[in-house]
Amino acid sequence: MKTPQNIDSAGNQPVEREIKRRTIISFSVFFICLTIGGILFFKLFNQPATASGVQPTLRKALNANEKYSACSSAKKMKPGHLKKKVL
Repeated sequence: MKTPQNIDSAGNQPVEREIKRRTIISFSVFFICLTIGGILFFKLFNQPATASGVQPTLRKALNANEKYSACSSAKKMKPGHLKKKVL
């Protein structure tokens, strides 16, 4: 990338080199993460479903979520918490 005609470059070549290096690193990390995410998605998507129709890995996550949700919601919610308040 060249400096425009009306701006003095003032010897900023190390800065441009650093920007280029960081850009390459950033895009490399982005594409590595994108690839890993795609591989994990397709691995999960292609797992055989159980009798309930859900993959075993998802079933474990759903059970953990249900356990956490039941524990936390029982502490926070009181009877009648969904009633509308009349002003």
